[in-house]
Amino acid sequence: MTTKRTTPAALKTALGPLWKIYSDDTVTGIFIDAFDEVYYFQRQGSKAEPKSAPKLFKSSKDLEAMVGRVVRYAGKKLDASTKSIYLNLDESTRVQIVLPPMAVKGPAISIHKIPMKHLTLDDLIQFKALDSEGKALILECIDRGRGVLVAGNHGSGKTTLLNTLVHAIPDPQRVVTIERFADLVVGRDKVCRLQTANQSAEELVELVALAERMHPDYLVAANFEGPEVMPFLEAARSSCSAMGLITGDNPLDAFRRLETKAVLSSEGMSLEEARYAISQSFHHLIFQEKRGDKGRLVSSIAEIVYDAGELKLKFVYQR
Repeated sequence: MTTKRTTPAALKTALGPLWKIYSDDTVTGIFIDAFDEVYYFQRQGSKAEPKSAPKLFKSSKDLEAMVGRVVRYAGKKLDASTKSIYLNLDESTRVQIVLPPMAVKGPAISIHKIPMKHLTLDDLIQFKALDSEGKALILECIDRGRGVLVAGNHGSGKTTLLNTLVHAIPDPQRVVTIERFADLVVGRDKVCRLQTANQSAEELVELVALAERMHPDYLVAANFEGPEVMPFLEAARSSCSAMGLITGDNPLDAFRRLETKAVLSSEGMSLEEARYAISQSFHHLIFQEKRGDKGRLVSSIAEIVYDAGELKLKFVYQR
């Protein structure tokens, strides 16, 4: 299922010289480090290749003018105290702007275009990121309402995997997502999405409390930041199933990062108590990794076992 990307005339005017690159559906991201340093990633098959853009802006003032137009288009305002700003241009485009003096060479801009196709587990099999055995294990976990922790190294496509898992949650279950930035692309009904107002990590704690009162069957954390981790675990183990995402170089590293965030976000809870809370909320860890030229794939699925104060991984699937 693919959702058509909206292209209002006002956005074309706001982006100005950047429009031609932006409107190319094969372009996945645009990065501006200075007015004369613009590059983008263009999808070629299963990979996205970096390319340098031709000279689009005559000067930093030209780039600053575009920033002003884009900010106004998004309904935001800049003032003398603004150092950076995060914008949604539409349901599938996220923009991060860092302003001088924090950005030394003029406004620095990152534009991320989220793929509009709602991927399924079958799509992952087609891309060779998963096989039928892995699909069966994942569906069994979700059908049983088991808590699933998604992890992966940088650039592995773990957010796309999380989107796919949320899509696989069977109806009529209700899903509530907690997002610092609205990065998920969810292709199912009965999803309530909550996003922070000012993109601060602390606001996530408030979102967890709000989400719990909305009676979700699955509570989904788009990315574990820190302060919200223990409140999330407490909500999940007492009232609903959980899905969450965390970065890690390998399954054990992801686990250790979550343990640390859980302890730091609790009020004096010991490491053993934090581990027990994790084990009650998450029952399986699905790890996706980027393997150089071999692409991205779900490399392991493990059961999470609490044993005498320790968390252990019992691998049931490996590639």
